Amino acid sequence: MSCTGDITTDTRKNVIVIPIQALTMRDVEVDKDGKYHPPDLNKKSKGTVALAESSTDKTKKKELEGVFVINEDKIARSVR
Repeated sequence: MSCTGDITTDTRKNVIVIPIQALTMRDVEVDKDGKYHPPDLNKKSKGTVALAESSTDKTKKKELEGVFVINEDKIARSVR
């Protein structure tokens, strides 16, 4: 015996659709509550390099899905 069927689990209208190949996964650092706080992207950097935390620090990480979008300054930013 065999069968063929279509199963619709959810339907949404007026949404942005992207190819699955455009979706990326990134490891990001989260606070003690497991919440991600993105850096302020509106501030212009002045050529300084952020120092990485020492390897002895135990920072929690979480995987977030997102895509890269090019803004009006032609800079790619990850959004979720």
